[in-house]
Amino acid sequence: MRHIYRAPFPRPLPGRPPLHREFDPLEIVAAARELLVRLAPLAEPVEGIVMCSQMHGLVLTTERGEPRSHVTTWQDQRVLELAGEDGATWFDHLTRQITAEEVRQLGNELRPGLPIGVLYWLRMHGQFPDPDLYLASLPDFLFSHLCQTPPMIEPSNAMAHGVLNLETMSWHEAVLDRLGLAGLRWPIICPSGTIVGRWCWQGRAVPCYAPVGDYQCALAGALLQPDELSLNISTGSQVSRLRPTAEFGDYQTRPFFDGQFLATITHIPAGRALNALLRLFTELAEAQGVTLNDPWGYVAQAAARVGSTRLRANIAFFTSSCGDRGALTEMREEEMTIGHIFRAAFENMTDNYWASALR
Repeated sequence: MRHIYRAPFPRPLPGRPPLHREFDPLEIVAAARELLVRLAPLAEPVEGIVMCSQMHGLVLTTERGEPRSHVTTWQDQRVLELAGEDGATWFDHLTRQITAEEVRQLGNELRPGLPIGVLYWLRMHGQFPDPDLYLASLPDFLFSHLCQTPPMIEPSNAMAHGVLNLETMSWHEAVLDRLGLAGLRWPIICPSGTIVGRWCWQGRAVPCYAPVGDYQCALAGALLQPDELSLNISTGSQVSRLRPTAEFGDYQTRPFFDGQFLATITHIPAGRALNALLRLFTELAEAQGVTLNDPWGYVAQAAARVGSTRLRANIAFFTSSCGDRGALTEMREEEMTIGHIFRAAFENMTDNYWASALR
């Protein structure tokens, strides 16, 4: 690729409650349009626009893509607010209304941060959207706005809304009825490669293809083949295998391309957990105004020198596929060093990948 342009994502709207995460949709449109206008002349002739995006996002729009709400993303965790005196959250209330069989049909992916949770929270707080409005993922809204067409949605982004029935590849009507969300205008689910609108540029109508999920694009870009195991080792980690049909088990099931599916486990503790440990051990220095030059270089060398340790780490310091309570155990004075602690953390990462692979 000879031409790469980057634009910063707009900052979240200020003054929102702690667990709410919202953005101005028109700021996002402006940033995306600027990139398109800069890139289009470099791609003559422009044959079409393809897009992927982080999958979990929600915008309420008119049928011509005019926004009628802010953008909420996967970072919006309002369903974890307490719903009453019993200590239950709105997410607890939501999940109690969905059977185990329905959770399986939804791909074993119910969690806070999905649009279904935001919609349920709105309904329970008397803020139910106008039934004439469309629900759109962030990239689908963008094309809907640019092309002034009703939003459509491809299966990988539909899955991220939280109510796609993988057995029928349609919205799960029974779950929507029970949650009181059936009256909304859910977008039409279209196959990958569908032209969802045309962007007018210099007198031409440029086709825009249904946006797809970033996770699926990453694995397609890695050229994942049947019977291969994909390990994504990053801030948050995943383990995946490609399946010809929708199979269900002790893992998530996600739509892929060409009618295939992914068996996958996400939110495996990795880089985010290691960063949390590093913040703990650099807090005193930073409080004294000291910036450490290369903390990770020292960590790597110290862990390598240890070789093995009796200390045990569980780096599930946040909600993950491996639990939501981390720990450091079997600690003795001689093992209370950076080398021993990070060696144990690295070994726990490896154990988590192995356990996920077996699943």
